Amino acid sequence: TSAGLQHREGKPHQRGNRRRTPRGADLTTYYWDTAATLKLYVTENDSAWFLNLMSESQSPAVSSTIISTELLCGLLRKERENCLRAEAAEVLFRRFQRNCVEGQVTLVPYDEMVCGQIERLARFAYSRPKPILIRNLDLIHLASLQ
Repeated sequence: TSAGLQHREGKPHQRGNRRRTPRGADLTTYYWDTAATLKLYVTENDSAWFLNLMSESQSPAVSSTIISTELLCGLLRKERENCLRAEAAEVLFRRFQRNCVEGQVTLVPYDEMVCGQIERLARFAYSRPKPILIRNLDLIHLASLQ
């Protein structure tokens, strides 16, 4: 759930009038890349949609461990661009770390299994007659889905 996920203003996301599903009925797990995860911590045009999606899920957000580095850099960039107040990046990053510890975010380790999947996906993508041009960090996220 998104109980601990808040925008920079510190206002918790409101769940509103949503229909409750029977326990165990919503087994959907969402994989969150950096762009989507950033929207859970920083107010952007479509943040409300992502927060609602998170609040509707009965499962924690799932992402690769590389998201910690990517999210920190994204938050620091937003602060540098004056989209966040001074020191907000560190506060929001600590909130993300707390969400991980509390089980609201599950991180998939970047391990040998993921590395093997990366190799298979890269070979598949680049061996096609019309190659699928994929960036390396996106490939890590895709491999972490498996």
